[in-house]
Amino acid sequence: MAKIFLCHASEDKPQVEEVYRRLRNEGYHPWMDKMDLLPGQQWRQEIPKVLKTSDFILVFLSRNSVAKRSYVQREFKLALDTLEEIPAGAIHTIPVRLDDCDVPEPFREFHWCDFFEEGGFERLLLAIRVGLSQLQQPEQHAPQEQSVGPSVASKLQVSPHERQIFSELLSPMILQLNRTSEAFRRWVSKNLYLESKIIREGNLAIRDLLLAKASLIPSDLIQDAQKLITHYDRWLEEYDRIRGERGTEIREDEAFVFVGPLGYPFPVESERRFRERFEQLRKKLEVDSS
Repeated sequence: MAKIFLCHASEDKPQVEEVYRRLRNEGYHPWMDKMDLLPGQQWRQEIPKVLKTSDFILVFLSRNSVAKRSYVQREFKLALDTLEEIPAGAIHTIPVRLDDCDVPEPFREFHWCDFFEEGGFERLLLAIRVGLSQLQQPEQHAPQEQSVGPSVASKLQVSPHERQIFSELLSPMILQLNRTSEAFRRWVSKNLYLESKIIREGNLAIRDLLLAKASLIPSDLIQDAQKLITHYDRWLEEYDRIRGERGTEIREDEAFVFVGPLGYPFPVESERRFRERFEQLRKKLEVDSS
């Protein structure tokens, strides 16, 4: 069970306690002083000890915490110091904004989570799952590819969890991917219906599906899911910005909304891996039902 330290200002305890409860309900082990310090323990000793031994540190940022001169600033520094022992690129310290505050300079190099926005907690869960998969990677060994003959294939069993992944996550996701891909193949006609009613709705549906069904995402596809979510977030933001300024009108020389030139190209390889998993489970289901 992952231990998660909740670094926060005392004024933000009500909101942080909500995160604490929700993480507990998800099966994690969050830690905060009000909930986990025992009577008689010396908090100045216990807090740094727990912080340094936690799998993840959530740094809660708000107008209260970033401007306050108190022990929370020491916790912020301890969180950054702990990062020196964490492998580069690993998810460990996650800034979480509780309101629209300025992010302190030392934390601006991290992509933060806006808890106050819709889907904020789901993004936080996804980041934790990615971090856990990174922790487990050194212990994983890729199985050698072997051909599976009919006698072996007939013995393959599809677990209830795999059926749930196929029906609730992969099937609707692939359907939307096929729909938006077909719309992009027709985009040259500058048909706004394709962009607003198919591409936008499809991108939104896939993004929301990945967030809502985060617990079903296989561990080896979590990072791919994060790449897709990031791309769709940026695309939807750019769409609202451009179409919000000019409405639905499109000039003759104007293409649809693209965010690749802005540094958010569509993660083709991530889509491919999701499609491969869909086909693997589809064939396994066919064998199992025969």
